[in-house]
This record gives sequence, structure tokens and C-alpha cells, in this order.
Amino acid sequence: MSSSRDIGEHIRSERRKELSINREELIKSAVEHGNEALSETDWPRLAAISCEILYPALDIDEYTIDDYHRAVQGRPLDWHWDDLFLFVDDPDTDYWTSEAQSYDGQVALKHIFLSLQSAAVVEGVVDSELSREIPVFGYNLQLGRRWLPWMATRDDEQVLRSLDHSEMVIAAGAHGSGKSTAGQTEAEDHVAAGNKLIDLHDQSKAENALYDVEESDEDLITVREEMGLPIGFDDEYSRPGLEIYVPMTKSLDGLELPYNTESDEFVVKPFAIPASEIPKEGLVLMVDQTDAQQKYLRIAYEKVDREIDDWTLQDLSNAVYETNARADVADRIRASLEVLQHKGYIRDKQSSNLLEWEEIFRDPSLITSFTVSLMDDEVEKLVVMHYLLEKIINERRRLARENTLGNYPMLSVVLREIQKLAPSQNKRSEDVRKASIQSATTATLQEYGEDLRHARLEILADCQKFKAQLDNDVRGHADRVYAFKGQVDDVYEAFKTRVLNSRGLAATVSQYPTGQCALLNEQGYTMPIQMAPPRSMHLDTKVYSNGLIARVSVLDEEEMREVPWDVSVPNRLLFEERVNVDGEEPDRSTYKFASSCIEEDDESRAFTVDLHDAYRVWAMTNGEGMDVTKKQLMEDIVDYYSLDKDEDKTRPTYTDGSRKNAWKRICLNERGLDYLDREDERHNLEEVA
Repeated sequence: MSSSRDIGEHIRSERRKELSINREELIKSAVEHGNEALSETDWPRLAAISCEILYPALDIDEYTIDDYHRAVQGRPLDWHWDDLFLFVDDPDTDYWTSEAQSYDGQVALKHIFLSLQSAAVVEGVVDSELSREIPVFGYNLQLGRRWLPWMATRDDEQVLRSLDHSEMVIAAGAHGSGKSTAGQTEAEDHVAAGNKLIDLHDQSKAENALYDVEESDEDLITVREEMGLPIGFDDEYSRPGLEIYVPMTKSLDGLELPYNTESDEFVVKPFAIPASEIPKEGLVLMVDQTDAQQKYLRIAYEKVDREIDDWTLQDLSNAVYETNARADVADRIRASLEVLQHKGYIRDKQSSNLLEWEEIFRDPSLITSFTVSLMDDEVEKLVVMHYLLEKIINERRRLARENTLGNYPMLSVVLREIQKLAPSQNKRSEDVRKASIQSATTATLQEYGEDLRHARLEILADCQKFKAQLDNDVRGHADRVYAFKGQVDDVYEAFKTRVLNSRGLAATVSQYPTGQCALLNEQGYTMPIQMAPPRSMHLDTKVYSNGLIARVSVLDEEEMREVPWDVSVPNRLLFEERVNVDGEEPDRSTYKFASSCIEEDDESRAFTVDLHDAYRVWAMTNGEGMDVTKKQLMEDIVDYYSLDKDEDKTRPTYTDGSRKNAWKRICLNERGLDYLDREDERHNLEEVA
């Protein structure tokens, strides 16, 4: 027979069990309702649940918080120690409700609730598995999936993009993080939505030549299968058409490119650019000249652009001779322009193979890709890309002015490795010409960001380091940023644009597996999201060196054939032989001296006193006039070498310790130095004086 003591102990034990069960149910209920409040951004309700229910039910305080901190390490749990520590010190509903009236307070309250939820996981009260998955969509197609805690209450799917305005989207992450495959998946969604897709930027591998080829990589196919997504093309997303444009350079002569034996045509198309459509700075920088020579070229450009509608490089060359450039300077510019003309792709508006932009914009079922991978000159690659960017935005603006833009589909422009077009200031090329083009292209992309809605276009871009590599003003226009794995600091820079105090989140994302990311937008962040690989083939550079070779290797109906195109320059564009006009260049002794004794060197300088001493010895030796002052001599040398009196004149320290006038970008050559060093002749000059 049980004693009254045994009965009392039994009752107390049952009561403890009941309290324990009630506590677990209370915590589970608080977590479920807290997630519901969070999804609805009901901040007063979330504050009340966190302060009055969840926190009191958990065994967490200022003494035990470190135990929880150690317990969550290495686990995929939201944990924000700084915010939680402040909360434990003052878990007051009214205070946190008031704090949540600001954006920073809302972020802090969200962090506190998620950290308390993680503490419940540590205690074993809440299931730690992110077992619930919901699909995430763009316009129409499923882009991947998002994992949610089982207790989260929200819709059965999530749309990642804004459906009421144009967007600039940037995917940022390390090499191999999955950003480019995710970008290709999103590009397919734009095509499925009826957008016209132009994949504009490819400098080396023709990665954008595979939109109409089904994926054959077993690993990527398996990922789609595990998500329950269709493999390859189907009724939901049929095989798109694809046209690939390359500049019509001489390098195409005799080259083999993909040929479709069923349609009996080449997949690749050559295109030419009218000289009169190339932006001034782009064309000037194509020609490797001194600053002074570029000045004359700019003056000539403005003249022909003002006076001739469809001018050629020959017209531009002729206009240089109408400036005040010395004949030999104009000759050098002419020679450079003639070399540029012979490359083949710069022509006039009468030429065939010009880009018909209205036709390109019109057909959303045909993807248009451009690649400059077959060009050799890196500066010219950038100039062509700049031309295409400028031409697209200007054509869209023209259609808008004519009130006909609404007759064309929305335009989506893909810019792979956008940092090569718009690098941050400290990442621009050390090559002055390349850096100048990058600066111009950056300005154009800033215009894109400002004009997305008006021009009815969107941008899909990717880069490796969001802040370190990409221009600040360009990335500032991003509406959505996908943050993939990378170095913590790089990920943190992306997070800081949307979420303060986010280093802990960045640390989590930096360790994400390939294809997983966080979405950052005006609502804050959404994570984790697993992006799906595309239906079309993604170039594996370990298997294929470029996309053109890859497509021929995979498609039975394509083979490499030598192109039959005539890439020679039409006779009307060839430079005519120029007849020298008497009296174009004065026969001055100073010019003779400049020609025979001085040379150009951007890294050197010459002192006026040395130039004058060398000239006098040269003049005495060669029977030329010696009565030339320093001022007269330097005026002629400045004219002969097109020096800039503001930029090139300097006053450094001379060998005797005094400061003397000198000129940059010129120096005495060996002959000139020999005249300067002839002590006997200099002594004779002093005796004559």
C-alpha cells in the first residue's frame, strides 16, 4: 500500500511532466505564430510573442546565452548574438514595439526572434530540419526553391521579382558559386515571359552561344530532377531560336564556324559598324596616338559629324588635314586610320551586314547574342561593346520618342562579368586607352540604370566581387542582388546595401554550397534559396574551350565549315593616295633639328637649355642659322611634336640644382646627345659669343 508521501511525489512528477508538455507546446505555438507575424511584418505582434511568450518559456538569460552560442556553432541556424544580448538585458514589449518603428529596429527584432527560435531548436523543442520547401518563381518559370522551417506559415510559392516595374539584377559570387548558371535560368524565364533577350557581353569564350542547346551535363540534370523540374525543352519552354553576331573582321577569312545542315545556314552572322555611328571617344581611342594627336582627331570628328551624315574613315582623315595639325602629324593619324579601315568591320551606312535594330527588337522567340571573342585587340573589343550598349539605349529612346516602343516586347539585356565593362575606380585597366573606354561604358550603364522604365528594358548581370570590382553608381541601380558564396567580406558588402549588422548572415552565405544564395531587395533579404540550373547548356570550360565548339560537339545537325563571306573592304572605302601640297611644311632649320635630333618618349623630358645648346652645335656643324633664340626654338619644337603648353611644360631641378624649364614626352636622341656633348664646339660657340 502506497504511503501519502509516495502519492504526493507521484502527483508532483505528473505535474512536472504536464508543465514540460505545456512548455513545449507553448514554445512551438509561439514559434509558429511568430513566423506568421514575421511573414506579415506585424512588428507589434512579433514583439509581444518574443518578449511575453517565447523568451520566458526558454531557459535563456545573460548567463546561459553563451551556452546557446556555443551550441549553434557549425549548424545552419540563424543566430545574432549582439542583438539577442541587448534583448536579454531589456525584454520589454513596449520598448521593442517602439524600436520596430524604424527599419533598423525591425531588422533587430527579426534577428531576436530568429535567434530565440534557434535556441528552441538547441533545446530540442523545435525540429531543426528546414524540411518545408516552396518553389520560387520569376515571371513564369520556376527558378528554384526556398527552404522554410516547418512551422512557417506563408503562401505555397514565392515570386522573387517585381512584376510591376523593370529591374536591374546582379548575381554576385565567387567563381564556381553557381551565379552564372542561375543567371542563365533567369534569362530563360525572361524569354518564356515574352521578353526579347540580347546577351551582349562576351569577350573570350562565346558562353552565350548555347541557349538553343539542351543541357547534357549529368550533374546539372540531376539537380533539376531532384527539384522535380523538367529536363530540356518542352511545351512550357520550347527551344528558342538563336542568332550569334560577330564583328566582320579580316580574321573571319578562311575561318571555320558552326553550320546547320538542316537549315542550310551558318549559326553565326557577321556585322559591320558604320564609322559615323561609333561614339567619338571610342573611335579616338581605337587609334593609338599621343594626346596632342588625339586632340586633332577629336576636332576632325566633330567637323565631319557636323557636316556629313554618312562619313567614312577616309573623310575623317581628310578632315584632320583641315585642322592646324602639322602635315607629318596628320600623316601619322591618316596611317593609323587606314590600318583601322583594313580590319574590315568599320564601314559606312551603304554596306551590307549592318545591324537592323528594329528587326532585332521585334522577335522575342529569337535570342540575339554578340561575341567579340574572335577579335584580337582588347581595346577594340571594349569599343565594340561600348558601341553596342550606346546603340541599344539610343534606339530604344528613339522608338520611345516616336511613341512606337510599345509595339515591341520588353527587352532584357544580359551582361556577363559586368565588372569588365564598368569596373570600380581602383580596378580600371592600367592601359590608358582601355581605362578611358571603361569610363565611357560605365557612364552609359549608369544611364541604363536611370532609364530602365522609359526604355522598357531590364538588365541581368553577374560579377565576382560586388563592391571591390563593380562601379559604385552602377551597382547602386540594382533592384535585386543574388549573393552566392564567396569571401565573407565580399558577401558582407552585398548585404550592407540592404541589411545593417549583417556580418553573421554574410558568414553563413559565404559557406553556402554551389547554387545556393540569398536574395537582397528592397524588402531586406530572403535565404536560403537554391537556384535551379538552366534547361539549356551551360558551358563547361574544362570540357570545351568555347561555346561554338561545344554546340557543334553536341548537336548532330551542326558541323564546322569554312565561312564563304567576303570580308574584304569595299573599294569605295579604301584610302586614296594623298598628293603632297607644296608649302604644307615650312623648311625651317628648327624643324630639321627636331626631326633629326629629337624623339618622342612619354616617359622622358628635355630641358630647354639642353635643347638650345644642342641646336646651336648642330646648326654650326651643318651650316644652318644659329641666330635662333630659345623662345623661337621651343615654339617650333612644340609645334613639330604637337606638345601641350599647359600639360607638357614643366620646371624640374636641373643638374646645377636650379629649377629650369623642360618639356615632357620628348628627349634628345643619340645624335642630339652627341651634339650636346661636343665640348670643343660648345667652347668655340662661347668664343664667338
